[in-house]
Amino acid sequence: MNHRPFCLGCRRAQKVCQCADVRPFEADPVFVILMHPVERRMKTGTGRLAHLCVSNSILIEGANFANHPRVSELISDPRYFPVLLHAGAEATSLQNLDLPKDRRLLIFIIDTKWSMVKTVLNQSPNLKALPKVCLVPSRPSGFHTRRQPKPNYLSSIEAIHHVVEQLSPGRPEHAVLLEVFDKMVERQLGFQSHPTHRHRFAKPRKTL
Repeated sequence: MNHRPFCLGCRRAQKVCQCADVRPFEADPVFVILMHPVERRMKTGTGRLAHLCVSNSILIEGANFANHPRVSELISDPRYFPVLLHAGAEATSLQNLDLPKDRRLLIFIIDTKWSMVKTVLNQSPNLKALPKVCLVPSRPSGFHTRRQPKPNYLSSIEAIHHVVEQLSPGRPEHAVLLEVFDKMVERQLGFQSHPTHRHRFAKPRKTL
């Protein structure tokens, strides 16, 4: 059987590899991207692209993080103030977050389908117990190849972009996040418009 050449960096086929588009930068705060196995298999997953762009981000794969040693270590690390980026009504606006001056903000992002976030949180009480924060994006999601339940729901890479934009507005290098994302979406739309491709929109997924 012939296999298509595969990129080990962005985990995409070589013909759609986006590694050349990535310009890594170090962000503040620290982002921890929790990638569900379902999302890992998605051709339009954005968690790994975000991880490649943000050089100091942490990518952890799994579905149940209750006893995950690395997650537990990060939550208990006194250097950090851990929070969960979440679109629920109980979340506090990022702008209103009271951050201790002696601790660095650490943001967990659950990278999976929207319908599966509740399951991940119920299986991971350590994450569910974290303070929850939300943001008001400066633009609606541009994920035109995957439906978002609400206008303020974002893909993982878009969410990280807007967080950096709000907390560090004078750092233009974060623009690469949307550049890489928009190029991926444009390519996927081109595939869908091709007469030999009849892809359907994927089901919604959760990133906040």
